Amino acid sequence: MDITQIDDGDATVLVLVGRLDGGTAPQLGTKLDTVVAQRPGVLVLDLDGVDYVSSAGLRVLIVVAKQVREPGIRLALCGLRAHVRELFDISGLAQVFDIFPDRVAARDN
Repeated sequence: MDITQIDDGDATVLVLVGRLDGGTAPQLGTKLDTVVAQRPGVLVLDLDGVDYVSSAGLRVLIVVAKQVREPGIRLALCGLRAHVRELFDISGLAQVFDIFPDRVAARDN
């Protein structure tokens, strides 16, 4: 998985490309720990380049959702492909995360 960090004022955007599975979830978890420690006002995860999410991938996203509550970081997901969005809908996680169509909407809402 490729992870690109874009700092935009008080927002940090992580652009993810590849598979989010048991092999790549630890890499994302480590990156998220680093970003959360910097306490951005908004953390946007751009999943437009993610073509597969396993249960391990969902787990790392759930963990970060819990981590950002206490320091008051707003977490937003964007760019979910149809089959990835369906996974979030079926699992009930679409109710847990703020999901937007693109980075601008995710950052500004």
